[in-house]
Amino acid sequence: HYKNAGIRSWYRMLGASDILGNPIVLVSNLGTGVWDFFYEPAQGIVSSPGDFGVGIAVGTKSLLKNSVYGVFNTFQKVTGSLAEGSAALSFDSNYLNKRQQNQEAPKHVFDGVGKGLMNFGSGIWQGVSGIVSQPVMGAYNEGGSGFIKGVGKGTVGVIAKPVTGVFDLVSKTSEGVRNTTTFWDEQQRKRVRYPRHFTTDGVLTPYNIKKAKGQYLLHTINNSFFSKESFQFLMKIDSQLTIVLSNLHLIVLNVNNNTEFTIDWFIPINLIRGLQIFDNKLTILLSSPFKYFLFEKNTNIRHIESINSLRLYKLNTILLQYLQILKQSYNII
Repeated sequence: HYKNAGIRSWYRMLGASDILGNPIVLVSNLGTGVWDFFYEPAQGIVSSPGDFGVGIAVGTKSLLKNSVYGVFNTFQKVTGSLAEGSAALSFDSNYLNKRQQNQEAPKHVFDGVGKGLMNFGSGIWQGVSGIVSQPVMGAYNEGGSGFIKGVGKGTVGVIAKPVTGVFDLVSKTSEGVRNTTTFWDEQQRKRVRYPRHFTTDGVLTPYNIKKAKGQYLLHTINNSFFSKESFQFLMKIDSQLTIVLSNLHLIVLNVNNNTEFTIDWFIPINLIRGLQIFDNKLTILLSSPFKYFLFEKNTNIRHIESINSLRLYKLNTILLQYLQILKQSYNII
């Protein structure tokens, strides 16, 4: 079952890859724009000359809007992936955590330029100051060996962090231009509540805000990559970490400003072979190495860490229950 599903979904994974600029979204937007450019005038000319003129205006607007959205969405995805890769090369966990917390999506082009300039300035400052701060912090924490590590981190960071800042500037500006095209759309109005969660049997149950939110996250994150999967449960571990389980994947989300969710990593549940928990770390053992993101480490061990150990123990218990049920349902040995 999973082998066939994996083969069928490979084209989706490749087409939705951020490092390639998510070509599926680009082609979809360009196709929609070109279709409307010809379809709307054709519809109008059947009615009247006035409607034909309106059709030209509507079709042209759609072509421009979808073209700008698609092209700048591609720029944002590519440069964003490059920024993630260059940031990872700094090997500075504090820098990576702070950068992750400042990834709020810009609302429009001016907001994008502002956020991009802030990240650019931060990258330069972090890179230059790291030459001194990294060795000092390393020596303070680990002595002589820490000092040597700090010198290495500072040397690499003085290049990696400013380069990341440049990519962030281009990425945030592109994202701002992209989001400007939908800034005034009626669809941008905030929902009063999340769409209702439905079970696989289609039975209508009382509205549950937690299940509704979990289903919404599952079906919208990573450009709706998991939209065909069935939501199982959602758990908030701490202010920056949330777990979502579907019938096919375990997904770990980073939370920025309590509103923005980004994928840290995810794994197919059929690869999970065991769970181990100790203090503030839940270790997930896989039957074989797995990675999705380009700069992600290819490993057969995953960790979920948090200072909230009680939530981790609860997560361990719930995961064991759900995994047993799901694996029996799909006859996974």
